[in-house]
Amino acid sequence: MSKHEELIERIKAIREAKGWKQRQLADEMKVPHSYPSRWETGMHVPDRWHMSTYARIGNENEAELIRLRDDADAEARARRAAAKEEAAKAEEAAAAPQSSEGGQRRGRGSQ
Repeated sequence: MSKHEELIERIKAIREAKGWKQRQLADEMKVPHSYPSRWETGMHVPDRWHMSTYARIGNENEAELIRLRDDADAEARARRAAAKEEAAKAEEAAAAPQSSEGGQRRGRGSQ
């Protein structure tokens, strides 16, 4: 299991242990109601301040949760960088000139 998946499971477990819906968690954290859903589906990684709040709400070790968050964020950044590099390579390959004459063209004066 990746650190990102582990983080998702931990924050969801903290909320569920309180018996809260995502809306209740958002109200407690004073964030838009869409944030907990984004965090629990892996669309975004909560920032450190929100992880501190998760630790307080769930009576968890704050340093451990923040370390997990930082590891998950590093994983996500590495995945995005790799995807961006692959896309750039694909774009470069698609833009490369295609020549059926082996790359040599003769003009009128070079016969």
